[in-house]
Amino acid sequence: MGHDAVYVDWAGTDEPFDYALARRLRSPLMHTAAGRVLVAHMTAPERREWVAVTFGADEEGAVHALRTAARIRDDGLERGPSGPVMPDVRTVAVPVGAGDRVVAAVSIAHHLPGTDEVLDRYEGLLRTAVTEWERRGTS
Repeated sequence: MGHDAVYVDWAGTDEPFDYALARRLRSPLMHTAAGRVLVAHMTAPERREWVAVTFGADEEGAVHALRTAARIRDDGLERGPSGPVMPDVRTVAVPVGAGDRVVAAVSIAHHLPGTDEVLDRYEGLLRTAVTEWERRGTS
């Protein structure tokens, strides 16, 4: 929503995660994996405007954001640290499309040992769910 990521819903398994999300229903886009996916899928003019507004004179931050966005578009997802609020949490986030536009992003986060293997499973689950959601939207 605007220049913020907005959590529509979440399900957590521990108190710190639930607390962080409940207190930060809006976060800067680059502070969440789903937000970074949304930045990546803005049109180029929208993304440049967003970078200009968000980073102003911080050229290093702007370049980093644009490189991150390019990597996400190339990979088709964001996978890695959740963001500064929960830096020890690893996440995978994928875009949700409607026609030829990305209209949302969905993510799953995990902070326990064996995270990389769990994120592999989560990635598959998210891609399957998103494919089904997108199919329903075109029916």
